[in-house]
Amino acid sequence: MELTILERLMTLGLFAGREGNMTFLRAVRELAGKVGLAADEIKKFEIKEEDGQTKWSPKYGETAFEISFSGGEHSMITEALQKLEKEERLTENHFSLYEKFVEK
Repeated sequence: MELTILERLMTLGLFAGREGNMTFLRAVRELAGKVGLAADEIKKFEIKEEDGQTKWSPKYGETAFEISFSGGEHSMITEALQKLEKEERLTENHFSLYEKFVEK
């Protein structure tokens, strides 16, 4: 599945600060390794923290990255998005991610 920088960051945010058993936490750590930004990507895409927001060079705004998810990882992301939707906590930044994982 192709994810943009924003979608990768939003995926990480779905699980930030989440609690669970060790199996869940290991799965979250593995998922973060897949969607997280490597040091060379941070430099290449000029990613910076400014005023509490993560920003990157506009020329890479829609750059997509192919990321393979296992069935379990896909389910974790889908369930997290569905939970936000049920709680009416989705934001505009979740829109494309929700379409890719839930509405596919």
